[in-house]
Amino acid sequence: MQDMAKKVLFYQPGWYLAWNGIAEENNTLLSLFRLQQVASYAVFDDDDRNKLVLYNMVPRAAISPPLGISE
Repeated sequence: MQDMAKKVLFYQPGWYLAWNGIAEENNTLLSLFRLQQVASYAVFDDDDRNKLVLYNMVPRAAISPPLGISE
């Protein structure tokens, strides 16, 4: 199974949905993109998961999957 960084490079998603914002461990994975917050939704009354945040992922530069990465 591919790790998430490889999947992001291969699929180049346009959206990112996160609980309460971007987790610290995902900063490197998402560094190829400028994230624009589009929406925020209050969904639960749990401190760990009380808000869903939707981001538009805008590539900082042309991104192409590294050689050898395929579906």
